[in-house]
Amino acid sequence: MQPIFDKYFNDYLAAAQVGDKDKEREVLCWFGTQVSEVMRDSTEDLMKLQAESNKLKLTATDQMVETFACLEALTKASSDKSNEFMSKFLEIVLSQNNELSAKLQEELASLGKETQAVAKELMEQMRQELQTI
Repeated sequence: MQPIFDKYFNDYLAAAQVGDKDKEREVLCWFGTQVSEVMRDSTEDLMKLQAESNKLKLTATDQMVETFACLEALTKASSDKSNEFMSKFLEIVLSQNNELSAKLQEELASLGKETQAVAKELMEQMRQELQTI
């Protein structure tokens, strides 16, 4: 994603500095297309993750199934928050709404930390289960 942001900011800034409104709109449209592609790819990855998760649940303990459910809820919340952020990104940039940007970034960071903690918990549960076999 970073190369997309870098290209967007560089191209948009260059167009804005010379007052080329057509180029600014072109850059905004390009960026919107790139964001849509990234969001589509992330949705596909999420669906693959859910399919693999469902396979693992077939042999998981009840405790692991609960942890899987928590992990899936956090993953969905992260995906939803990312989609919200990306859908508001152009508005944030154009209005220079740094407060909203910071708020959304903070929420994403919090969800990310919580997701990592639950994923670690699930791995520990799996290791314990494997040791008993």
